[in-house]
Amino acid sequence: MRLPSVEGVIRRRILVNFRVDPEVMRAQIPARFMPKLHAGKAIAGICLIRLEEIRPRSLPAFVGLASENAAHRVAVRWTGDGGEEKEGVFIPRRDTKFDWLKPVDGSDPATEWNGVLSLDATPGLVNPPNGWLFNVNNWPWSGAGANSPKRENFPVYVDRGTSESPRGVHALKVLEGKKGFTLDSFLAAAYDSYLPAFEAPIPLLVKAWDQLPADAPLKTRLAEQIALLRAWDVRWSASSVPTSLATYWGEEFARRSGDAGGRGNLAEQARSGSAEVMLQSLAAASDRLAADFGSWKTPWGEINRYQRINGDVVQKFDDAAPSIPVGFTSSRWGSLASFGARTYPGTKKMYGTSGNSFVAVVEFGDRVRARAVSAGGESGDPKSKHFGDQAQRYATGDLREVYFYREDVNSHKEREYQPGK
Repeated sequence: MRLPSVEGVIRRRILVNFRVDPEVMRAQIPARFMPKLHAGKAIAGICLIRLEEIRPRSLPAFVGLASENAAHRVAVRWTGDGGEEKEGVFIPRRDTKFDWLKPVDGSDPATEWNGVLSLDATPGLVNPPNGWLFNVNNWPWSGAGANSPKRENFPVYVDRGTSESPRGVHALKVLEGKKGFTLDSFLAAAYDSYLPAFEAPIPLLVKAWDQLPADAPLKTRLAEQIALLRAWDVRWSASSVPTSLATYWGEEFARRSGDAGGRGNLAEQARSGSAEVMLQSLAAASDRLAADFGSWKTPWGEINRYQRINGDVVQKFDDAAPSIPVGFTSSRWGSLASFGARTYPGTKKMYGTSGNSFVAVVEFGDRVRARAVSAGGESGDPKSKHFGDQAQRYATGDLREVYFYREDVNSHKEREYQPGK
C-alpha cells in the first residue's frame, strides 16, 4: 500500500539550553561519550516544537491534527580512532534491511537502536580541496561540489532528500569555480538575486500559452502577463512585477498540483502537469493580486514586507501600520537571502517571520574583518533608537561593520557602564 504524503506547519520552535551536573549526564549517554563541559557543567537542551495542520497532503488544513513534541540534545566529546579529541552529537545506528523512509514494525527487535552511528560514519566535510563548502538546509551530497560526500557510501536513512533544493542549486552557481572572495564579493554572492526554482517552469508556462489557439479566452487574458514573464531575468527585486506574478503563480500551481505545503519540486510539477492547469493558475494568481492590491502589476516590494510594531515576540501584523519592502523571497524559490513571509488574518500584504535573522560575513587574516546585520535592531524597546535602526540594512543587504577590537568599540561606544554600579 502506498502511504500518502503528510504535511503540516511548524507553529512554534523553542530551544532551551541548561547546565547539568556532569556525573548525572554521564549516566544518560552511551559509554563512549563524555559530556562536553562549559564552566564545569555539562550542556543539555530541549527543543519544544508545536506542529499544526498535520494531515495527508490531499486534505484541507482544517482537518489536520496538532501535537506538542520535544527532542533532547546533549553536547558530547569523544576520542576518535586515531586518538584525536572530537566533539559533536550522535545518530542512532539502524538496521539497513529496513526502509527507514517508511513506518517499520516496532515490535521487531531488529528495529531497536543498534549502538551509535559515529560522526565519522555520517556525511560531513572538513577542508575540502576545492576551498569552500556550504549548507543551505539542503542535502549533503553537493556541499563541496565534486568533493562532496557520496550518497552510496552512507546508510539510506541519514538523508531523505530526493533532489537538490533550488537553494542548493543557487549556492553551487555562485561558488563553483570561484576563488579569491573578498568581504564585498562574498556578500554580493550571498544576496545574489537569482531564483532557480522558476528557471525551468516559466518557459514551460510560456510554451503552454504559445500553443493556445488564437481564439482561446486565456490567449488574450494572459497576454501581458506572459510577455512580462517571457522577458524576466528570473531575479528578484523590490520593484519587480514578474517576481510578484511568478511567486503567486508558483504557489497557486503547486496547490492545484496537490502540493499546498510547497514541499515539492516546482519544475517536476510543471513537467508532469497539464498546460491548462498552469495557465488557469496564472489567471487565478493575477485575479488574487488584482483583488488584494488593485492590479496584478504590483511590484514585489509592495507585497513582501518587514514589520516590527512593538517588542512582542509574536507580532500582530497590520497593513495600515508602517512596514519596509524586502526584495528577497522565500528560500522555497532558491533565494540564498531568505525571507519567509505570508499573509496573516486581516492582511493582504505578506510579512516575514523566518529566514535570515542574523547575517554575517567574516574575513580571517592578520586582523579579523566582518560585516553583519540583525533583523530589526538590537533593542526590544520601541522607544530605543536601536529598536529598528538595522531594519533598512536588513531589507537591502547593507550589512554594518562589526567592531571586533577594543579600539573599534571604544571609538564607537555611546556609553560605558559596569553591571551593579
